[in-house]
Amino acid sequence: MSHTKVDLISGAYSKLRISGLTVQPTPEDLELALTRLENTMAEIEGGRNICLGYNFEDQPDPNSVSNIPNWSYNGIESLLATKLIPDFNKQVPMQLMMQAGSEMSSISGRVARDRLKQVAYPDRMPVGSGNSQYSRWYRFYRSGSSAPNDCATNYMLTGDISNFTAHFDSWLENSENVDSYTIAGSSRITVSNDALVSPDITYTVEAVSPSSLETVTIVVTSDLGRVHTRIVNFVINNPVVA
Repeated sequence: MSHTKVDLISGAYSKLRISGLTVQPTPEDLELALTRLENTMAEIEGGRNICLGYNFEDQPDPNSVSNIPNWSYNGIESLLATKLIPDFNKQVPMQLMMQAGSEMSSISGRVARDRLKQVAYPDRMPVGSGNSQYSRWYRFYRSGSSAPNDCATNYMLTGDISNFTAHFDSWLENSENVDSYTIAGSSRITVSNDALVSPDITYTVEAVSPSSLETVTIVVTSDLGRVHTRIVNFVINNPVVA
């Protein structure tokens, strides 16, 4: 089930009622809560590097799908509740504070586990004569390039096929639109089904084989002649067999 942003806000207010808040939120309160939600998720992903895939929008819509996984709902609702209660001139109850802290610790641990990278051999370690890579000029392991360990990097498993959207709202000026674009993927991913619905570009990525760094490069040209290049990073992992 995909929850909307207003579902998260309603869940946060429900937790506040349990904490003693009996006032029904006004439309202005709900609008403020949406701003709080966007800022809170920006803090989580940009500041704490806890990547949940939240659907950030230049003009947030409360009815948009939040895009965060089901297992993170309670934690985000509790954290949002702690951000909202001061607006009602109340202090955050200790029980709610402890609940939010515990749930966010669980979310952080799960994200860290899912993003755990295999440790590469150091470049001081010999490849070894029994290794097929061994040669006269290649006697030590080489450090390969890796995608940045942040929320902008997409993680996929070999064989996965997923849809992505690149938003260009914040780059465009006033009534400017995306007029044309090019899109290309690197060697171990396949890009298909790309389409322009200004200001967005949608595309499909298939993960072909494991890699610590693959990219999709999108170059857009506006109807005013301005050009912008965006590079989207990917990490492709093999599925873990139990």
